[in-house]
Amino acid sequence: MRHLYMADGSVNPALFDNKIIIYGCGNDGRKLYLQIGREEGKNQIAYFCDSNRELTGKELYGIKILSYEQLSDYQNYNLVLAFHQYPQVTDLIPEKMKQNIFADYLFEHSGKRTCILCGQDNCTYDRAHFAPFLTERMFLGNQQSTRLIHCLNCGLYYSDYRPTEQEVQRLYNCYRDEKYVEQRKKYEPDYNNELYSDIEYHAERKKDVLEFLDPFINFEKIGNVLDYGGDEGQYIPDQLSGADRYVYDISGNQPLPNVTLLSTLESLKQIKWDFILCMHLLEHLSNPQDTLRILAELLENHSYLYIELPRDDYMYQYSDVEINEHINFFQESTMYKISDLFRLRIVNMKIEDAGIIRVLYQKA
Repeated sequence: MRHLYMADGSVNPALFDNKIIIYGCGNDGRKLYLQIGREEGKNQIAYFCDSNRELTGKELYGIKILSYEQLSDYQNYNLVLAFHQYPQVTDLIPEKMKQNIFADYLFEHSGKRTCILCGQDNCTYDRAHFAPFLTERMFLGNQQSTRLIHCLNCGLYYSDYRPTEQEVQRLYNCYRDEKYVEQRKKYEPDYNNELYSDIEYHAERKKDVLEFLDPFINFEKIGNVLDYGGDEGQYIPDQLSGADRYVYDISGNQPLPNVTLLSTLESLKQIKWDFILCMHLLEHLSNPQDTLRILAELLENHSYLYIELPRDDYMYQYSDVEINEHINFFQESTMYKISDLFRLRIVNMKIEDAGIIRVLYQKA
């Protein structure tokens, strides 16, 4: 398998050595067709291919669409993959043809850079750009350049450009309200906001949290709980209904009944916490290292910190990473490094197939 793009962002000239088949007839396949056409290869594109058999024999841009079974008849052709197709389709491609695959996947460069989390200089970088939705909402229509940094010491990937406090406020103030959804759907028509108001969705997420925590925590001994960045506090386990329940959040949303909103860091520091939740927050923050330090300082000895994060892996698969709301990408190795940096013992960690990292820490 070879890189589709060169280090400077141009199409790999070796792609044009043979006739070309583009695997994928969706949005990414169409983008590839237009990109290759802008270079020297429009006349080299012989076929499209797609896993959807309903498309077999039809045409896209006047070019015939093959089924993946038909690829065995074209094993001397170069096959170019849309980035999201890379992990899903490699098993469908004839073995002899795999040496002719061109894929848009991570193309890291060496570069001296101090990691925002662990402070080490052992980093690489790759091309990246902010999603159009962020350009409009966060940057007021101004293009903001960035790169994707990868720390080889702690495993963290992150956006080189760190949004300012004002830019973050623009993004998350009135989060997911009508205007937010309208702005986002302009660029991402498939964006589904209804999921976040689905009662069953919230109930299932809450159940998953409880199942992970229940074997390790005696909820009856928890006197207070803080959901840091927790929106309305809707994921605080029901087993903590007898504890004092708090939420710290900047969205402006009102917390649930019997959940107290704390709006300043100073108010958090007035309490020594038994249990802190931090779910799907750190991936959004410009200063996750500062937040982790604050959380560790808020805990009493032997108190608990539960962190839940998405395990994004799409940045492994293509070379110009589109950064949306997530500007930090945590790995399993990163969670171990957090344990070392902030003197937090890992009680339990689980990496789920659905792309979720769950870690329960205890303050040493």
